[in-house]
Amino acid sequence: MLKFKSLAQDCLIALVIVLAALLLMLGLDPWLEMTQTPFLLFFGAVPMAALYLGRRGGIIATVLSALFAYYFFITSPNSFSPNVVGVGRTLIFIAEGILLSILISGGQFPAALRRKMQR
Repeated sequence: MLKFKSLAQDCLIALVIVLAALLLMLGLDPWLEMTQTPFLLFFGAVPMAALYLGRRGGIIATVLSALFAYYFFITSPNSFSPNVVGVGRTLIFIAEGILLSILISGGQFPAALRRKMQR
């Protein structure tokens, strides 16, 4: 795993990874109706960012992915108008992305919780 010291570097690299997923989804949208699966390719971007940038990069990619998916695929075109189902789906994605980032970056479970589960 590459370690980048700067938050700005992590943000920039995570943004590039997420933008690549977004552009691919926008290109595939006319044929695959990406509004039906708004997080599909972002589920690949988050682990990639977590692998290369660590937990912080994975969480940054998760937040960016959630914002882009909500704006481009969940709400009415090009708006941020609240939608209960859309907000719920986005919050679930954020929770999964954070958990995935933690697991991939090597912090599976705190040691105390792991010992407690083994009993």
